[in-house]
Amino acid sequence: MLHVSTIALFLFLAVGVVAHETAGFRAFRSSDIQQVLMKTVAESPKRDACHTEGRGYGDPNASCEYFADNVRFAIFGDSHAVELAYALADLLQEHDLGIKHYSISSCPPSYRKQNDESACSTWSTAALDSIINNDNIDTVVVSYRINAYLFGFHEDVYPELPMEISEAERRTIWESYINILRDFVAAGKRVVIVLQAPELPDRMEALIYEPASTDVFVPGLPRGWWTERTAFLRQHLQEIPAGVTVVDPADLFCDEAVCYAGQHSISYYYDDDHMSLAGAGVVAGAILSRLGFEEQLQVKSDQRRGGAESLAWSGRAGFEAVAVGRLELAYAPVSAGSPGR
Repeated sequence: MLHVSTIALFLFLAVGVVAHETAGFRAFRSSDIQQVLMKTVAESPKRDACHTEGRGYGDPNASCEYFADNVRFAIFGDSHAVELAYALADLLQEHDLGIKHYSISSCPPSYRKQNDESACSTWSTAALDSIINNDNIDTVVVSYRINAYLFGFHEDVYPELPMEISEAERRTIWESYINILRDFVAAGKRVVIVLQAPELPDRMEALIYEPASTDVFVPGLPRGWWTERTAFLRQHLQEIPAGVTVVDPADLFCDEAVCYAGQHSISYYYDDDHMSLAGAGVVAGAILSRLGFEEQLQVKSDQRRGGAESLAWSGRAGFEAVAVGRLELAYAPVSAGSPGR
Protein backbone atom coordinates (compact mmCIF):
# COMPACT_ATOMS: atom_id res chain seq x y z
CA MET A 1 0.00 0.00 0.00
CA LEU A 2 2.87 2.38 0.83
CA HIS A 3 4.51 1.69 -2.54
CA VAL A 4 1.27 2.39 -4.42
CA SER A 5 0.65 5.58 -2.46
CA THR A 6 4.17 6.80 -3.20
CA ILE A 7 3.72 6.21 -6.93
CA ALA A 8 0.32 7.92 -6.91
CA LEU A 9 1.77 10.92 -5.10
CA PHE A 10 4.64 11.14 -7.60
CA LEU A 11 2.27 10.99 -10.56
CA PHE A 12 0.01 13.61 -9.03
CA LEU A 13 2.91 16.01 -8.52
CA ALA A 14 4.34 15.35 -11.98
CA VAL A 15 1.02 15.99 -13.71
CA GLY A 16 0.54 19.11 -11.64
CA VAL A 17 3.88 20.56 -12.70
CA VAL A 18 3.39 19.74 -16.39
CA ALA A 19 -0.24 20.78 -16.69
CA HIS A 20 -0.29 23.79 -14.35
CA GLU A 21 2.81 25.91 -14.80
CA THR A 22 1.45 28.82 -12.80
CA ALA A 23 2.52 32.44 -12.83
CA GLY A 24 4.10 31.85 -9.43
CA PHE A 25 6.17 28.94 -10.72
CA ARG A 26 7.22 30.93 -13.76
CA ALA A 27 8.16 33.87 -11.58
CA PHE A 28 10.36 31.56 -9.50
CA ARG A 29 12.41 30.49 -12.51
CA SER A 30 12.13 33.61 -14.69
CA SER A 31 14.58 36.43 -15.17
CA ASP A 32 14.04 39.86 -13.68
CA ILE A 33 13.19 41.30 -17.09
CA GLN A 34 10.57 38.59 -17.71
CA GLN A 35 8.94 39.38 -14.40
CA VAL A 36 8.85 43.09 -15.29
CA LEU A 37 7.35 42.26 -18.69
CA MET A 38 4.65 40.21 -17.00
CA LYS A 39 3.71 43.20 -14.83
CA THR A 40 2.83 45.16 -17.97
CA VAL A 41 0.55 42.43 -19.35
CA ALA A 42 -2.38 44.47 -18.10
CA GLU A 43 -5.83 45.35 -19.39
CA SER A 44 -7.91 48.41 -18.59
CA PRO A 45 -9.38 48.59 -15.07
CA LYS A 46 -12.42 50.15 -16.79
CA ARG A 47 -13.04 47.12 -19.02
CA ASP A 48 -15.73 45.48 -16.88
CA ALA A 49 -17.56 48.69 -16.03
CA CYS A 50 -17.37 50.54 -19.35
CA HIS A 51 -17.28 47.89 -22.10
CA THR A 52 -20.53 46.29 -23.22
CA GLU A 53 -21.58 43.20 -25.16
CA GLY A 54 -24.47 41.27 -26.67
CA ARG A 55 -28.20 42.06 -26.65
CA GLY A 56 -27.99 43.23 -23.07
CA TYR A 57 -25.74 46.12 -24.06
CA GLY A 58 -25.86 49.31 -22.04
CA ASP A 59 -27.47 52.53 -23.20
CA PRO A 60 -24.83 54.36 -25.27
CA ASN A 61 -25.98 57.70 -23.87
CA ALA A 62 -24.99 56.45 -20.41
CA SER A 63 -21.50 55.40 -21.51
CA CYS A 64 -18.61 55.95 -19.09
CA GLU A 65 -16.89 59.32 -18.95
CA TYR A 66 -13.41 59.79 -17.42
CA PHE A 67 -11.03 61.32 -16.11
CA ALA A 68 -12.08 65.01 -16.45
CA ASP A 69 -15.43 66.79 -16.55
CA ASN A 70 -14.77 68.58 -19.84
CA VAL A 71 -15.60 65.62 -22.09
CA ARG A 72 -14.50 66.62 -25.59
CA PHE A 73 -13.22 63.25 -26.84
CA ALA A 74 -15.11 60.04 -27.62
CA ILE A 75 -13.73 56.63 -28.50
CA PHE A 76 -15.83 54.26 -30.58
CA GLY A 77 -15.31 50.65 -31.64
CA ASP A 78 -15.03 47.08 -30.48
CA SER A 79 -12.96 45.62 -27.62
CA HIS A 80 -9.79 47.01 -29.19
CA ALA A 81 -10.94 50.46 -28.13
CA VAL A 82 -10.98 49.66 -24.40
CA GLU A 83 -7.32 49.99 -23.37
CA LEU A 84 -6.84 52.81 -25.86
CA ALA A 85 -9.69 54.72 -24.20
CA TYR A 86 -8.07 54.47 -20.78
CA ALA A 87 -4.58 55.37 -21.98
CA LEU A 88 -5.89 58.32 -24.01
CA ALA A 89 -8.00 59.59 -21.11
CA ASP A 90 -4.97 59.29 -18.86
CA LEU A 91 -3.01 61.68 -21.09
CA LEU A 92 -5.93 64.01 -21.79
CA GLN A 93 -6.55 64.72 -18.13
CA GLU A 94 -3.29 66.69 -18.14
CA HIS A 95 -5.24 69.14 -20.32
CA ASP A 96 -8.41 68.92 -18.21
CA LEU A 97 -10.08 66.99 -21.03
CA GLY A 98 -12.22 63.89 -20.56
CA ILE A 99 -13.28 61.01 -22.79
CA LYS A 100 -16.60 59.23 -23.34
CA HIS A 101 -16.16 55.50 -23.89
CA TYR A 102 -18.26 53.63 -26.49
CA SER A 103 -17.20 50.01 -27.12
CA ILE A 104 -18.88 46.64 -27.64
CA SER A 105 -17.40 43.16 -27.89
CA SER A 106 -16.98 41.19 -31.12
CA CYS A 107 -18.88 43.74 -33.17
CA PRO A 108 -17.59 44.42 -36.69
CA PRO A 109 -18.47 47.71 -38.37
CA SER A 110 -22.24 47.29 -38.71
CA TYR A 111 -23.47 50.80 -39.32
CA ARG A 112 -26.12 51.45 -41.96
CA LYS A 113 -26.25 47.77 -42.90
CA GLN A 114 -29.56 47.00 -44.60
CA ASN A 115 -31.91 44.52 -42.91
CA ASP A 116 -29.54 44.07 -39.99
CA GLU A 117 -31.32 44.09 -36.62
CA SER A 118 -28.48 42.48 -34.68
CA ALA A 119 -27.41 43.86 -31.31
CA CYS A 120 -24.15 44.89 -32.95
CA SER A 121 -25.91 46.94 -35.62
CA THR A 122 -28.46 48.54 -33.33
CA TRP A 123 -25.81 49.46 -30.75
CA SER A 124 -23.57 50.92 -33.48
CA THR A 125 -26.35 53.16 -34.78
CA ALA A 126 -27.37 54.28 -31.28
CA ALA A 127 -23.77 54.97 -30.26
CA LEU A 128 -23.04 56.97 -33.41
CA ASP A 129 -26.19 59.01 -32.89
CA SER A 130 -25.17 59.65 -29.29
CA ILE A 131 -21.77 60.97 -30.35
CA ILE A 132 -23.03 62.97 -33.32
CA ASN A 133 -25.75 64.64 -31.25
CA ASN A 134 -23.39 65.52 -28.41
CA ASP A 135 -22.20 69.04 -29.16
CA ASN A 136 -19.54 68.89 -26.46
CA ILE A 137 -17.69 66.07 -28.24
CA ASP A 138 -15.48 67.47 -30.98
CA THR A 139 -12.98 64.62 -31.48
CA VAL A 140 -13.73 60.94 -32.13
CA VAL A 141 -11.19 58.10 -32.11
CA VAL A 142 -12.32 54.92 -33.92
CA SER A 143 -10.66 51.56 -33.24
CA TYR A 144 -11.59 48.08 -34.53
CA ARG A 145 -9.92 44.71 -35.05
CA ILE A 146 -10.71 45.43 -38.66
CA ASN A 147 -8.52 42.87 -40.43
CA ALA A 148 -10.10 40.02 -38.48
CA TYR A 149 -13.55 41.16 -39.58
CA LEU A 150 -12.45 41.49 -43.19
CA PHE A 151 -10.75 38.09 -43.49
CA GLY A 152 -11.24 36.05 -40.32
CA PHE A 153 -9.39 35.36 -37.10
CA HIS A 154 -5.78 34.23 -37.20
CA GLU A 155 -5.52 32.12 -34.03
CA ASP A 156 -6.28 28.71 -35.54
CA VAL A 157 -4.57 29.16 -38.90
CA TYR A 158 -1.34 31.14 -38.33
CA PRO A 159 1.10 31.18 -40.11
CA GLU A 160 -1.44 30.76 -42.91
CA LEU A 161 -3.50 33.83 -43.75
CA PRO A 162 -7.19 33.65 -42.75
CA MET A 163 -9.59 33.67 -45.71
CA GLU A 164 -12.94 32.95 -44.03
CA ILE A 165 -14.94 35.98 -45.16
CA SER A 166 -16.64 36.18 -48.54
CA GLU A 167 -15.86 39.04 -50.88
CA ALA A 168 -19.46 40.30 -50.61
CA GLU A 169 -19.39 40.35 -46.80
CA ARG A 170 -15.96 41.96 -46.83
CA ARG A 171 -17.21 44.81 -49.00
CA THR A 172 -20.23 45.29 -46.71
CA ILE A 173 -18.03 45.52 -43.61
CA TRP A 174 -15.60 47.88 -45.31
CA GLU A 175 -18.40 50.14 -46.53
CA SER A 176 -19.78 50.31 -42.99
CA TYR A 177 -16.29 51.19 -41.70
CA ILE A 178 -16.06 54.04 -44.22
CA ASN A 179 -19.63 55.21 -43.52
CA ILE A 180 -18.85 55.52 -39.82
CA LEU A 181 -15.97 57.83 -40.62
CA ARG A 182 -17.96 59.79 -43.21
CA ASP A 183 -20.84 60.47 -40.85
CA PHE A 184 -18.55 61.62 -38.05
CA VAL A 185 -16.78 63.96 -40.47
CA ALA A 186 -20.11 65.22 -41.86
CA ALA A 187 -21.18 66.03 -38.29
CA GLY A 188 -18.16 68.30 -37.92
CA LYS A 189 -16.15 66.00 -35.68
CA ARG A 190 -12.37 65.74 -35.82
CA VAL A 191 -11.79 62.05 -36.54
CA VAL A 192 -8.87 59.72 -35.83
CA ILE A 193 -8.89 56.14 -37.11
CA VAL A 194 -6.51 53.80 -35.29
CA LEU A 195 -5.72 50.84 -37.50
CA GLN A 196 -5.55 47.39 -35.92
CA ALA A 197 -2.35 46.61 -34.02
CA PRO A 198 -0.42 43.63 -35.44
CA GLU A 199 -1.60 40.30 -34.09
CA LEU A 200 0.70 37.88 -32.28
CA PRO A 201 1.49 34.22 -33.04
CA ASP A 202 0.78 33.27 -29.40
CA ARG A 203 -0.44 34.84 -26.18
CA MET A 204 1.77 37.53 -24.70
CA GLU A 205 2.67 35.46 -21.63
CA ALA A 206 3.95 32.60 -23.81
CA LEU A 207 6.07 34.92 -25.94
CA ILE A 208 7.72 36.44 -22.88
CA TYR A 209 9.07 33.01 -21.97
CA GLU A 210 10.09 32.07 -25.50
CA PRO A 211 13.83 31.37 -25.90
CA ALA A 212 13.90 33.94 -28.74
CA SER A 213 12.98 36.72 -26.31
CA THR A 214 15.90 38.77 -25.01
CA ASP A 215 16.35 41.48 -22.42
CA VAL A 216 15.58 44.00 -25.17
CA PHE A 217 13.18 42.47 -27.68
CA VAL A 218 10.15 40.18 -27.51
CA PRO A 219 9.54 39.16 -31.14
CA GLY A 220 5.99 38.89 -32.37
CA LEU A 221 5.47 37.99 -36.01
CA PRO A 222 7.25 38.82 -39.29
CA ARG A 223 6.47 42.25 -40.70
CA GLY A 224 5.97 40.60 -44.09
CA TRP A 225 3.13 38.45 -42.74
CA TRP A 226 1.39 41.52 -41.34
CA THR A 227 1.89 43.36 -44.64
CA GLU A 228 0.10 40.53 -46.44
CA ARG A 229 -2.60 40.37 -43.77
CA THR A 230 -3.37 44.07 -44.21
CA ALA A 231 -3.04 44.28 -48.00
CA PHE A 232 -6.76 44.88 -48.61
CA LEU A 233 -6.91 47.66 -46.06
CA ARG A 234 -3.83 49.40 -47.38
CA GLN A 235 -5.11 49.17 -50.95
CA HIS A 236 -8.36 50.90 -49.91
CA LEU A 237 -7.02 53.56 -47.56
CA GLN A 238 -7.72 56.20 -50.20
CA GLU A 239 -11.44 55.62 -49.51
CA ILE A 240 -11.06 57.04 -46.02
CA PRO A 241 -12.61 60.54 -46.02
CA ALA A 242 -10.34 63.54 -46.40
CA GLY A 243 -9.39 65.09 -43.08
CA VAL A 244 -9.41 61.83 -41.10
CA THR A 245 -6.15 61.26 -39.20
CA VAL A 246 -4.82 57.71 -39.62
CA VAL A 247 -2.64 56.23 -36.86
CA ASP A 248 -1.08 52.83 -37.55
CA PRO A 249 0.29 50.94 -34.51
CA ALA A 250 2.49 48.90 -36.88
CA ASP A 251 4.55 52.05 -37.41
CA LEU A 252 5.18 52.08 -33.65
CA PHE A 253 5.57 48.37 -32.88
CA CYS A 254 7.41 47.09 -35.98
CA ASP A 255 10.68 47.60 -37.78
CA GLU A 256 11.32 46.52 -41.36
CA ALA A 257 11.54 42.83 -40.44
CA VAL A 258 9.64 42.17 -37.21
CA CYS A 259 6.53 43.32 -35.39
CA TYR A 260 7.42 43.16 -31.72
CA ALA A 261 5.25 41.94 -28.88
CA GLY A 262 7.27 44.04 -26.48
CA GLN A 263 10.55 45.83 -25.91
CA HIS A 264 12.62 47.19 -23.03
CA SER A 265 10.46 45.90 -20.17
CA ILE A 266 7.18 46.73 -21.94
CA SER A 267 4.56 44.23 -23.06
CA TYR A 268 2.60 45.83 -25.86
CA TYR A 269 -0.24 43.28 -25.53
CA TYR A 270 -2.14 41.42 -22.83
CA ASP A 271 -3.20 38.49 -25.05
CA ASP A 272 -2.59 37.67 -28.74
CA ASP A 273 -4.31 40.69 -30.28
CA HIS A 274 -5.43 43.28 -27.68
CA MET A 275 -2.97 46.01 -26.74
CA SER A 276 -2.04 46.25 -23.08
CA LEU A 277 -2.36 49.53 -21.24
CA ALA A 278 1.34 50.09 -21.93
CA GLY A 279 1.00 49.39 -25.65
CA ALA A 280 -2.13 51.53 -25.86
CA GLY A 281 -0.21 54.31 -24.13
CA VAL A 282 2.33 54.36 -26.95
CA VAL A 283 -0.49 54.68 -29.49
CA ALA A 284 -2.32 57.29 -27.41
CA GLY A 285 0.84 59.38 -27.37
CA ALA A 286 1.04 59.14 -31.17
CA ILE A 287 -2.61 60.23 -31.47
CA LEU A 288 -2.07 63.32 -29.36
CA SER A 289 1.06 64.16 -31.27
CA ARG A 290 -0.84 64.01 -34.56
CA LEU A 291 -3.54 66.25 -33.06
CA GLY A 292 -1.04 68.88 -31.99
CA PHE A 293 -0.55 68.00 -28.32
CA GLU A 294 3.23 67.99 -28.65
CA GLU A 295 3.71 69.11 -25.06
CA GLN A 296 2.52 65.64 -24.01
CA LEU A 297 5.56 64.10 -25.64
CA GLN A 298 9.28 64.11 -25.26
CA VAL A 299 11.72 63.75 -28.15
CA LYS A 300 14.71 61.54 -27.47
CA SER A 301 17.25 59.83 -29.66
CA ASP A 302 16.22 56.40 -30.89
CA GLN A 303 18.52 53.69 -29.57
CA ARG A 304 17.95 51.46 -32.59
CA ARG A 305 20.34 51.44 -35.52
CA GLY A 306 20.14 54.67 -37.42
CA GLY A 307 19.52 56.74 -34.28
CA ALA A 308 16.60 58.73 -35.73
CA GLU A 309 14.67 60.90 -33.31
CA SER A 310 11.14 59.87 -32.48
CA LEU A 311 8.33 60.64 -30.06
CA ALA A 312 8.05 59.38 -26.54
CA TRP A 313 5.17 59.73 -24.11
CA SER A 314 4.66 59.85 -20.38
CA GLY A 315 1.46 58.71 -18.72
CA ARG A 316 0.00 57.19 -15.57
CA ALA A 317 -2.27 54.48 -17.00
CA GLY A 318 -1.30 52.00 -14.30
CA PHE A 319 2.41 52.68 -14.84
CA GLU A 320 4.85 55.54 -14.51
CA ALA A 321 6.17 55.65 -18.05
CA VAL A 322 8.97 57.11 -20.06
CA ALA A 323 9.30 56.04 -23.67
CA VAL A 324 12.73 56.19 -25.23
CA GLY A 325 12.63 56.26 -29.00
CA ARG A 326 9.90 54.87 -31.16
CA LEU A 327 10.03 51.37 -29.75
CA GLU A 328 12.20 51.37 -26.65
CA LEU A 329 10.39 52.04 -23.36
CA ALA A 330 10.84 51.56 -19.63
CA TYR A 331 8.07 51.41 -17.05
CA ALA A 332 7.73 51.01 -13.30
CA PRO A 333 4.47 50.27 -11.42
CA VAL A 334 2.78 53.04 -9.47
CA SER A 335 0.47 52.69 -6.52
CA ALA A 336 -3.12 51.61 -7.10
CA GLY A 337 -4.30 54.64 -5.19
CA SER A 338 -3.24 57.23 -7.76
CA PRO A 339 -5.60 60.22 -8.06
CA GLY A 340 -8.61 59.66 -10.28
CA ARG A 341 -8.36 55.85 -10.34
